[in-house]
Amino acid sequence: MASRWHDPPRLRTLEEDDGDERHATWLELFFDLVFVVAVAQLASSLSHDLTLHGFLVFCGLFVPVWWAWVGYTFYADRFDTDDVVHRLLMLGGMFAVGALASEGGSDVPAHAALTFQDPRIDESSGLVVRDGRVYTVNDSGDGAYVYQVDPRTGRTVAVTTYDDEDPTDVEALAAGPDGALWVGDIGDNRRWRGSVRVHRIVPVRESGTVPSTTYDLAYPGGPHDAETLLVHPRTGRLLLVTKGYGGGVVYRAPRRLRAGETHVLEQVGRVQGLVTDGTFLAGGDRLLLRTYGTAELYSYPGLRLLARTELPRQELGEGIAVDGRSVYLSSEGEGSDVLTFPLSRLEQARVPAAEQQDHPATPPPGTSTGSERDPRPWMGLGPAGFLLAALGAGMAVLALRAALRRGRRRR
Repeated sequence: MASRWHDPPRLRTLEEDDGDERHATWLELFFDLVFVVAVAQLASSLSHDLTLHGFLVFCGLFVPVWWAWVGYTFYADRFDTDDVVHRLLMLGGMFAVGALASEGGSDVPAHAALTFQDPRIDESSGLVVRDGRVYTVNDSGDGAYVYQVDPRTGRTVAVTTYDDEDPTDVEALAAGPDGALWVGDIGDNRRWRGSVRVHRIVPVRESGTVPSTTYDLAYPGGPHDAETLLVHPRTGRLLLVTKGYGGGVVYRAPRRLRAGETHVLEQVGRVQGLVTDGTFLAGGDRLLLRTYGTAELYSYPGLRLLARTELPRQELGEGIAVDGRSVYLSSEGEGSDVLTFPLSRLEQARVPAAEQQDHPATPPPGTSTGSERDPRPWMGLGPAGFLLAALGAGMAVLALRAALRRGRRRR
């Protein structure tokens, strides 16, 4: 450790260091990890908002973070004196980089309406709030179960089992106009399913098995991945919204469905973002869709974008529901919170008139509408796994720096 409080920077030379290559200090190594985590934070923020606006925000924050790291590395190799003042400035730089990266996050206010207490609810992917209960289903991997949760305590008060021995990829839950619930077995990450399946059930207040009416649906242009099922509150007609980086495509089922038949869906329009769930508002003239980072309100049937608001950060936000006054958001993860905010916030988040254009059913030439895999696969690692991944990336950066220094030393 340097004994001087401050030593003015001066160019370091190999002759001054007796020909030995300079070694990074432990504080510098930790600073490198700060930059790794900062970049990971910015990447996570981008995954929440995969739009042109989100990409521009990412670039605007990533460029100064990256050049701060490059500039500091150059300075440390050429001018570092490792005195007390320098170390204090490094600590200040760490806070500055962290603050800059955090600007990409969401600070949207919301509070937890409840916390799921049941360890079986670990991948909440669909959400309905009705009749004093919260209904949810798990993502793929669970059985044919619909969980009923007391919103006051977060405890599961009943589990409804419907008659499907082996669901493929349950992703959605929607409320029907007649007291029924619709379960959407509509996920298809690999895009191999010739048809998807929805189940209509009438849940009971106690745990038990109920009969279901099952309908098969097929897309007109081949398989798609989807996580959003909506039921019109007046007509009972079904809508599916696909999930893709180029935005979602809205498909409508025929008016009359018959069990045992495969019904071809009709493409009716397009929406923005990686849509993970949605619901109609009362009256059926507006529908609310969510992505990982935003909620968007559309007119129906014109699909005119009316309002958009950012959502609070969640581990992997996939569920959305309304009860007339509030919006509810669920997320994957055991013991996750169901967040809520007033529905009136959307009324205050109207988009400019220039953006309020209808979204045609036919996509523009060259626009991809295919489904995509989860853009944030690392989120399933959990906090500990994510930290290990960040440390591993940091060690890779350090190894690269060491290799470059050895190369310069050989020359």
